[in-house]
Amino acid sequence: MKCKDIFGLMVCPLICQGKLLGFFELDNPKSLTSERYLLQGIADYLAKDLSKRGYFQSAQTEEAGKIRDAMQQNEILELTQLGLWVIQIDTASDAYSMRADSRMLQLLQVDGEKSGREIFNHWYERINDGYYKYIQTAMDRMMQGDEVISVEYTWNHPDLGEVPVRCVGKLSGEKDGVYTLKGYHRLLCDMRKLQFLSYNNEPEMFEYNEKKHTIYFHTNRNLIYGRSRKEDGFPYTWIRRGIIHPYFIDRFQQMFTNVDAQDDIQYEDILLLNKDKEFAWYRVEMRKIGETELDKHTLIVILHPIMEDRDIPLRNVWKDDFYQAMLSETIAYVEVDLENGMIQNGGGLWKDYVQEGLEKKLTYSEVFQNHIADVIREKDYESYSNYLNLDNIKRKYFEGQKTTQHTFRRKTVDGGLLWVKLVIHVFQEKITGNMYALLYLKDIEARKQRQIAQEREASWDPLTNVLNRRSFQRKVEEYVHDMENKQEINAFLMMDLDDFKQVNDTCGHQEGDQLLEKFAEILKETFRKTDIIGRLGGDEFVVFVKNIKSRKIMNCRLEEFLKRLQEEGSNHLGSSIGIRMLSDEDFDYDTMLRQADEAMYASKGKGKNRYTYYEEIKGDR
Repeated sequence: MKCKDIFGLMVCPLICQGKLLGFFELDNPKSLTSERYLLQGIADYLAKDLSKRGYFQSAQTEEAGKIRDAMQQNEILELTQLGLWVIQIDTASDAYSMRADSRMLQLLQVDGEKSGREIFNHWYERINDGYYKYIQTAMDRMMQGDEVISVEYTWNHPDLGEVPVRCVGKLSGEKDGVYTLKGYHRLLCDMRKLQFLSYNNEPEMFEYNEKKHTIYFHTNRNLIYGRSRKEDGFPYTWIRRGIIHPYFIDRFQQMFTNVDAQDDIQYEDILLLNKDKEFAWYRVEMRKIGETELDKHTLIVILHPIMEDRDIPLRNVWKDDFYQAMLSETIAYVEVDLENGMIQNGGGLWKDYVQEGLEKKLTYSEVFQNHIADVIREKDYESYSNYLNLDNIKRKYFEGQKTTQHTFRRKTVDGGLLWVKLVIHVFQEKITGNMYALLYLKDIEARKQRQIAQEREASWDPLTNVLNRRSFQRKVEEYVHDMENKQEINAFLMMDLDDFKQVNDTCGHQEGDQLLEKFAEILKETFRKTDIIGRLGGDEFVVFVKNIKSRKIMNCRLEEFLKRLQEEGSNHLGSSIGIRMLSDEDFDYDTMLRQADEAMYASKGKGKNRYTYYEEIKGDR
């Protein structure tokens, strides 16, 4: 028989209603390597053949009914491609085995001659990463015996690759710690799920394996651009094909990188290309399947379409940001599109600027320039215009200054001046990249006056109304720093009242205070408003005289000052003065103060009520 390639001849008796009808022989073709397949083939053939011969029509026996039921069940299973399986779990030895019918073996692409443990391992080891905990949980639930359990997962088919699978099973029995589970297995890749109702906003779902960079759609991919349910090279393939809006490319890559270290559930709103090749909003929901080593690199991703009104808050989001910045003290505002420079809206003192810009087709900066002379002092023109310059506003934004402020005095209708703060807040829309600005004025008059009063209190000597020691030093150092390379000659003067202690001792402190007040008043009348005058303490005063043209002019001014002191009232006033001239050499405040002090004491040594230049006593040393 071997010479005829007959290796598995099978002979089966045919019995119906207790009668032997004959024998049936079937050779084992080379394509069939399992007796299980042979037996299945014999059963199918006999059922059809006997039915044609009329045995089942005339027979009303229980056996005939069973054969008819078996025929129908087998045909249903064949048509629906349901594979039947039995899994046995020995909890004592933690051993798993599987028995399967011919369809199940065919679906698994496994040889029926393999042992139950080998068949189970063939199935289990091909479960896609990310589903092991899910499948183990399903089997544990079946072993509880309470209900039928259904699971869907992806499985690595030997020929088809990753395919979606549905398994349904239930506990059949348990004996001596061995649990028997029975159920069926069905590939879903050739099935189409029809929806009861069709909605455009039903979600899409796919799984992502970061190790393989693959995705597999569990839905029909009705929303997202493309047709393939399985893709490799994700997420880069979507980026290359333009499915991701350019703004979201970096964020999209981050979402699918190092997924094992990310939170269990994440949500993100992004723009994706839909079937109409238009970008639409989707809420991306990402969930981990499990935390085991095999599961933690796999995500389930659900794409929820967001209704069209999602765009409405997007367009208004910049206004929300702007109006959060506006406070109750706002007296005027305009909204500006920085792409074209046009005013979009306005209110308060600037409410008419919108109409003017529309009628004359003027940009916001042109409108403001038309009114600059009406509201801005001439000395503030340049700084005010710079703050309104479109290029300057954008430059500051890209340098990190989203909000800039400029304080100045604004003309009022009655000719007065009002302290105001101009605030420019810039917002760049994330999706389009367009830039907008809100410009508004805040009335800070009361606050500024309080600030000025506080600064004056902290900076000025309350008795003589000149700068105190610290403020005088600060202003002198600021001026000298700013005058670098100006080629100016300045003078540092130190002076005191001659015999002031005697006046205090004989006439009292009240008389002494009046004398100090009069001394400071004469100082302010003698020197220019631009010069800096201060009181160090007691009867010591300092003056910083700016930009002296010649020593002759300086001498004339000092002579005038001493003369005024002599002429003042019944009290004899005199002053010893020391002068340190300052040109372009390195400046040190303490050194200048000390040298002017030395010159002052030189004046006292010469008889008081006179002035001495430090340069003169320096030459005498």
